[in-house]
Amino acid sequence: SSETNGTQVIGMAQGNSIVKFYENGAEVLTTTAEASGFFSVTYTSTRVGVNSLTKLTATACLASDPSQCSDLGNPVNLKPIQSFWCPQRSFWTVDSGPYAGTYKFIDPATGEYSTQNWVIVGPHHFPASTISLYLPDRGGQPPTPYITVDNSGPIYPTNTPTKSPWQYNFPVPLRPYDLLFYNPLDPLNPSEGGRLIDPDGYIFDVTQGFDPISPTLHAVQGVTVTCMVSMTEWGGWVPWPAHLYNNQVNPQVTGEDGYFAFFTPPGYYYLQVEGIDGYQSWRSPVVEVISDIVHVNVPYTPWQSGDAAQVMLTAAGPEPAVVTVTAGSAVEWVAEVDGMLPPQVRMALMDNPSLRLLSVLDPLAFVDGWDGGAMAPGQIFRRQFDTPGTYTYTDGDGNSGQVVVSCRVYLPVVMRP
Repeated sequence: SSETNGTQVIGMAQGNSIVKFYENGAEVLTTTAEASGFFSVTYTSTRVGVNSLTKLTATACLASDPSQCSDLGNPVNLKPIQSFWCPQRSFWTVDSGPYAGTYKFIDPATGEYSTQNWVIVGPHHFPASTISLYLPDRGGQPPTPYITVDNSGPIYPTNTPTKSPWQYNFPVPLRPYDLLFYNPLDPLNPSEGGRLIDPDGYIFDVTQGFDPISPTLHAVQGVTVTCMVSMTEWGGWVPWPAHLYNNQVNPQVTGEDGYFAFFTPPGYYYLQVEGIDGYQSWRSPVVEVISDIVHVNVPYTPWQSGDAAQVMLTAAGPEPAVVTVTAGSAVEWVAEVDGMLPPQVRMALMDNPSLRLLSVLDPLAFVDGWDGGAMAPGQIFRRQFDTPGTYTYTDGDGNSGQVVVSCRVYLPVVMRP
């Protein structure tokens, strides 16, 4: 980020490594990462925000031998201001609630500050929030910018500063989607503005069902949700470094409302859900985050102890393909461990399981539906069946199976005298 007192750079590297920064190939700064790998440093520059061709790159070097360094990271283009307001020094502040914090105006497609196509997540659902809009000093009294929300407004600032930033208060809950910032000196040519999105999810007991009107009705408390991100340069799937993004937390533990939220940049992610007695772990399929809303409501399934009819999930499909149980009984599915596969293939299936046990009945709409999540080789999933009927499911590999639930019939016994 570019500020009046310098340029702040934050990121992750190997713990205790020396991080070197380059502007257009020329070294400008050196710092040392913490043991956790986190680093944050501010430096002054005469080209940042002035020359649109200025690019910043970085490399990490061994503390024991600073000549042994990684390849240069992807360059970041430090662009000058391209509108009447500056996104680097403007921000949205939320005072309270689960979204409390400071949010910046960033284009999710590039990860860079932007006056156009920016996306902010979450804070528009909560009261007591403030936009601080910074206008560069161009001499004289600056114009009074105003904001429209979903084509309604205008909303004017609460202050009349001689110097930025301008303050816009939202004391009551708002649910805006599109915001535009207007320059009154050119009212027909506003900034393109951006969008507010709110990706979220709830953990609910699948045997009790999910109510989209009251999503907390059957919520499960105390569940640990870990957001995993695909980072090939870090070796594959790793916990997403949430603290680098507005000091978020990963993993999260659900409260009474069963709610969790990760506001992530574009990329590939999955959720690992576990950590409470009486329920089974669950792994989501891989989701791609672009710039649209992503909802992942988790159908959490209780573990049924005791005997269960077993089904093996093989490469050829479920064995047996049809299993019959009585009402009140459980079925156990086991993801096959194929010893004939090469070790590297087995390891790949552990990292990226292809199996996903899913009933044809949508578990978000029917209490008789179920979702075993992505299942690695050797993983087990159980489901109890209380309602007679025939239930079809798929395994994620193009195969299907059925569970036939019959009811017990009790006949009276007549004893002859």
